[in-house]
Amino acid sequence: MPLIRYMFFLVMLVGLTSLLASQDTYHYSYMPKKVYENQLFPVTVVGPDINTTLTFDTSSIIQPTMKKPLLVKNGNEAFYTFYFKAEKENIRIPKLFIVSTIGKFSLDEHTVLLSKLKSPKNFSSIIARKLIIKSQQVSNYDTKNHIVT
Repeated sequence: MPLIRYMFFLVMLVGLTSLLASQDTYHYSYMPKKVYENQLFPVTVVGPDINTTLTFDTSSIIQPTMKKPLLVKNGNEAFYTFYFKAEKENIRIPKLFIVSTIGKFSLDEHTVLLSKLKSPKNFSSIIARKLIIKSQQVSNYDTKNHIVT
């Protein structure tokens, strides 16, 4: 009887270890906690460097700007980076489906909080360290308006 318990324990330990290892095969390496309105931000998945196809849930409105990720290989690991654009509300990164030679996996959806920047009253939408006007030109647009360049 003790041998059967030992074998059962060994089988359970091996099964649990392989289950935990498969859950950690792919994971988010970088997921921002908050972004700003209209910001382009990365989301990075890390996993083994093997033939892999990554697809976000197609039923979601929010999709990455490019279908194929930016791939960076480091030893046996690969970093898959997708870029998303923040709009006017919190972003819900859709579920990610992964198909590779070692199996099928999925990563749950995440919510990235959106922060709004308050602009001053006289903000002209120009962001620069230094602005120098070297020349100017005024043209008539119509009878009441002019174009200044």
